[in-house]
Amino acid sequence: ALARPAAPVAVNRTARNIVQSAVWIADTTLVAQGGEDLHLRCWDTRGGQLALAWAVPDQEYHVFSLDASPDGMYLVTGHNGFSGEGSMIRVWDVRQRAVLAEGRGHHFTVSAVQCVARPEGLRVASVSHDGSLKWWDALDATCLQTNMMDAGRISALTAAQDARGGAELAVGFLSGVVETFAVDGSGVTAKRSQFGVSQDS
Repeated sequence: ALARPAAPVAVNRTARNIVQSAVWIADTTLVAQGGEDLHLRCWDTRGGQLALAWAVPDQEYHVFSLDASPDGMYLVTGHNGFSGEGSMIRVWDVRQRAVLAEGRGHHFTVSAVQCVARPEGLRVASVSHDGSLKWWDALDATCLQTNMMDAGRISALTAAQDARGGAELAVGFLSGVVETFAVDGSGVTAKRSQFGVSQDS
C-alpha cells in the first residue's frame, strides 16, 4: 500500500502571491520567503506555527531567489529584471532587517544565489537568465568576477563546502546541462565537469 503523505506542521497562504523562493536562516527559527507580491517576508516557526517576524514591502523588482549565510547573519536576494532594469542582488543584515549592499550587473532575472563562506570573507555566487555567473564580495556587493556560460540560460545554482574552506558550484541550465566549477581564493576557477542531457541531443 502507498504511504499517506506527511501532513505539514504549519501552512501559510498569502493571497495573490506566487512564492518564488524560500530559505531557512541558519541558527534561527526563521524562514525567509520571496514572491511576486513584491514583499520579502521572514516567518518564525517556533511552536509549530508560522508567525510573521518581519516583512519588507514594496520591492520594486520581486525577489526571485534567496539564500542565507552559513552563520545566519546575512540574507541574499536575487531579483527579477529585464535588459538591465532590476536584475540585482541585495545583501541584507538579518538582525537590522535592512539592506547592507546592492550589486548590479546581470541583464536579466537573477535565477539563483548562493552564499559561500571563504577564508577571505563571505562571498556570493549569482546566476542569471542572461547566462552569466557572478562572484561577489558579500559585505559591499563588489563584483569580483563574471563568467559567461556557453550552455545557455541558467536556471539553477547550488554550492558545496568543506570544513577547510574549499567549495564547488554546480550550475544548471534550461538546456538540460549541469556544469560544476571549483572555487578558491581567486574566485571561480576551472570547470570540473559537465553532465546531463542536452535538448539538442
